[in-house]
Amino acid sequence: HEQGGSTVLTKKELERCVQEPKFAIENLPQLLSALISDDETDQNYASEALENCGAPPSIALATFLEQLRSGDSTQVYWACTMLGRWFMLNAKPPSSMNLGDMQRQLCQVLHRELEISAKERAVWALGQIQQLETSTREALELQLENAPPRIQRLIETALQSSPA
Repeated sequence: HEQGGSTVLTKKELERCVQEPKFAIENLPQLLSALISDDETDQNYASEALENCGAPPSIALATFLEQLRSGDSTQVYWACTMLGRWFMLNAKPPSSMNLGDMQRQLCQVLHRELEISAKERAVWALGQIQQLETSTREALELQLENAPPRIQRLIETALQSSPA
């Protein structure tokens, strides 16, 4: 059924997403919407499905980048998780995307009014990138001073894991 212009997954389809990672990947926008459903069961199914589907295909990156700009804390958390998983396996994004832009969008999460877990996950995702741009390193270094302790540790790890 429809809700706000996009198709909403039924409980049965959400259950199928949990069981079948390929089906979950095919329905990523709907899963991300289900994360903020009024129904806690739908939220739980969506989280479990995202947990189970591993690293996303490159074609899904734009969906996650859009969540960084407009999603709520839970959606941003999962978008960062999926981007980080993707970066673990891939050094370079598809030619249609710019790695520097992706890094800037992840850095922007730190400036949004979001739960700390979403911000932590954004820094974690940056730490999965093999080569951080100078501007990204500088943005992280600026955050280092006033960030909560866990974010400080994640920033230090990200800076160490990507040689200058």
